[in-house]
Amino acid sequence: MVAMALAASVLLAFGLVCLVRGASDRFLLLFAVVYAGMALPAVVGVRIFRRLVEDTMSWAKGRNRGWPTAPLRRVLLIGAGDECTLLLRARRIEEPNRDLGRGLEVVGLIDEDSNLHGRYVYGYRVLGNIDHLDTLAEQHRIGEFIVTAATGQRQLDRVIETARRHGVRVTRWQPVLETVYVPTGNA
Repeated sequence: MVAMALAASVLLAFGLVCLVRGASDRFLLLFAVVYAGMALPAVVGVRIFRRLVEDTMSWAKGRNRGWPTAPLRRVLLIGAGDECTLLLRARRIEEPNRDLGRGLEVVGLIDEDSNLHGRYVYGYRVLGNIDHLDTLAEQHRIGEFIVTAATGQRQLDRVIETARRHGVRVTRWQPVLETVYVPTGNA
């Protein structure tokens, strides 16, 4: 949608310049290229700036949390999508001084999207995919896998099998609506 809006704005500006100036084709083409070249980085920059600041602050907050008062259970989050971000945001709001708010330390994330590998999501590094679970469980002394992605049964079985081999707990987190009140007479 952003790309379409940008293209439409370039065409609109191009049309207005044609009406007002009646300039040559060469000038109009140069105008359109310069306009698009300046507008695209500005639009993209504005859209990613907030997310970049949010991820950086989250990462910095995690690095400066000080010595824990109780031993932390090291966890690996499976899935780096929107559900994972919701979990991390919700836990930081509930108890901002403790990672995930339950004595858990997030070691990293895994995701099947290879484009995310090595990148940071909400301040945590994406360490690989489900094929790396065995190595990561040993290497980082993982105590729990938290599944945040909508996985199929086959993938969930692989996670559980890996957890059995390493003595790791598996938890599934999903944002869920909970009905707390229904007025009588309404369905």
